[in-house]
Amino acid sequence: RVSGTLVWATSQAAPLRSVVAERVELSAAGGWASGGFAADLRLSGAIAFGTQQQSLLRTSELGGGVEGLPSFNSVFLGVTPTPPPDRCGGGGPAVASVGSAPLAAEKPFLFLQNQTLHL
Repeated sequence: RVSGTLVWATSQAAPLRSVVAERVELSAAGGWASGGFAADLRLSGAIAFGTQQQSLLRTSELGGGVEGLPSFNSVFLGVTPTPPPDRCGGGGPAVASVGSAPLAAEKPFLFLQNQTLHL
C-alpha cells in the first residue's frame, strides 16, 4: 500500500505485483524504462507509462485509466479500463487487450505491516 504516487522505472527483470496506490508511474522523469510486467494493481488514479518501451499489465483495476502508452507495444490482460485501440496512432505503439485473465496462482511474498512480517 502506497500513499500517493509510486514511481517504478525498471526493466523486465523487476515485476511490480499486488500494489494499492493512488497512481503508478512506470518511468522516471527524463529517463528510460525498458519494458516490464505488473499485476494485481489497485489504483484510485491512473497508471502513466511515460518513457516505458513495452509492457504487460495483468488483472488490475485502474481508477483513473491509462496515461500515455509504451513507445513500442503493450498488452492488457484482465485490466479495467483498457485504452481504446485508437489511442495508438501515427505508427506508434500496438495495444492488445484481453477482457479476462485465466486464474493465476502467484507465489507468496512477504510484506511488513505494523512492524510485523506477514506471508
